[in-house]
Amino acid sequence: MLQLSRRRTTLALISGVLSLSLAASVQHGVADDSEQRAAARVAELVENGLVLLRDTSLSSHDRVVRFRTLFEQYFAVEAIGRWVLGRYWRQANAGQQQEYQKLFEQLITYGYVKRFGEYGGQSVIILGTTRLSDNTIAVNTSVTAPTGGQPVAVDWRVGARDGTYLITDVVVANVSLAQTWRSDFAASIQQQGGSIDAFLGVLRDRVAALRAEVEGR
Repeated sequence: MLQLSRRRTTLALISGVLSLSLAASVQHGVADDSEQRAAARVAELVENGLVLLRDTSLSSHDRVVRFRTLFEQYFAVEAIGRWVLGRYWRQANAGQQQEYQKLFEQLITYGYVKRFGEYGGQSVIILGTTRLSDNTIAVNTSVTAPTGGQPVAVDWRVGARDGTYLITDVVVANVSLAQTWRSDFAASIQQQGGSIDAFLGVLRDRVAALRAEVEGR
């Protein structure tokens, strides 16, 4: 229960980041061209997320489709999914891997769309960047609610490869989204006796519940 509560809290915070009012893009401390491009990539995602949030003409289904496109455009979806499943990825057969990736993407998509109506008015400032490795850059941002209060540190980890920049993780107040999902999934698989098929059944149920909640509005 502690892991699940922590995951929900993390998702809530990160969901708020996609409901941002982009108050500023202050790229202090951005050292080189690749770091500038990573920071620009994050700023672009935030702006596009805001456009999607404000479009009240969209049906729930269309909002899901648009967000899935956004997710695929800016995030390393397949790589994140494989890493999140951890050692169980190698234990799954090709069919299970394919179904898992589809369910994982749906779970993320419906989860974010569900929270779109629950958050708004936050502002984000891009403070700078931190190079974590030759191919990974952290874009450091600060998120503040319209009511004020203590800003929340949000780091977007961006992978750079062959001129392509994709987000591989989001770290909110030192809590990694990818690591949170990984821990949650591992615990769920263990609860299912290590059965990948049983775990996929759990994911199907989660996705179905979220879909009903989102598209039933």
